[in-house]
Amino acid sequence: MSKAASALFVALLLVPQLAVAADAQTLSYRIEKEWVVLEVNKDGSVTLTYNITVAVDEGAIRRFFRVGMPAPGFEVVYAEELETGAEPDFDEIEEGDYYAVEFHPTVPILAGESRTYVFTVVVPKFIYKDETNPGNVGLVFVPSWFDEAPVEDLRVMVALPEGVKPEEVRNTPDYDNLLSMDGRLALYWERRGLAPGEKFSVGVSFPSSYVESYVEQPPQPTGILFRIGQILGILVILLPFLLITGIVIYVFVKGRRALEEYEPPWIGIEALGVQDKLHPPEAAYLLLMEKGKR
Repeated sequence: MSKAASALFVALLLVPQLAVAADAQTLSYRIEKEWVVLEVNKDGSVTLTYNITVAVDEGAIRRFFRVGMPAPGFEVVYAEELETGAEPDFDEIEEGDYYAVEFHPTVPILAGESRTYVFTVVVPKFIYKDETNPGNVGLVFVPSWFDEAPVEDLRVMVALPEGVKPEEVRNTPDYDNLLSMDGRLALYWERRGLAPGEKFSVGVSFPSSYVESYVEQPPQPTGILFRIGQILGILVILLPFLLITGIVIYVFVKGRRALEEYEPPWIGIEALGVQDKLHPPEAAYLLLMEKGKR
């Protein structure tokens, strides 16, 4: 057998193996449950406790599994992988406007298997001044969502500082139940069958006297996509003015050219003095003032 024929034979043998390797990279997974307890602390921070189960239907999760966090500066204070009883290896990820806890499975999560992570995170400076309800502070919380995976069972409980009364609370959407957690008022929501990428947001407001500190304004997004959006927004605002300015300049230049071609400017001295046959064109100035908002 020639060298060329041998190479072709080996290549043909490898094709099925390459196809299998490619198929093995396909990943299909879902979130069987995502249960979150958010406790508002006296100092204005919040403590998040997640109980989340990821199930793999096809492929395998070998390297990492991420759970999104609501704000920067968070700290994981406890983590456990229930099936193994081990403390999983994890990283705290902050990439621009993206924040997450990245878990590294102790063993790969294969098709037909699931893995449950229970972990607690402290998020500082998460309580903000409520501009809608004077004298109140509050929070908006969106549990982690997954662009490529549905969430089958989502449960969220927000425990308020000790002493907050039901009539003092403003919230959206309407809670599914009102509970007590260690003597503290707690609001409870439950949702089923969230589609991949679907978000569920809860907002809670209460009197500022129940916390020692809060943030005046929520942090503004600063990532590259936000900056691009800012630039596009400015261009949209300026576009009509740029068009008008362009038209004015075009008319002015065209008028000047017409005068130069058909009626050149001249000044004649007569008995009554200087006579000016040209009248300078009137200029239009457009002033755009933009008031910045913090």
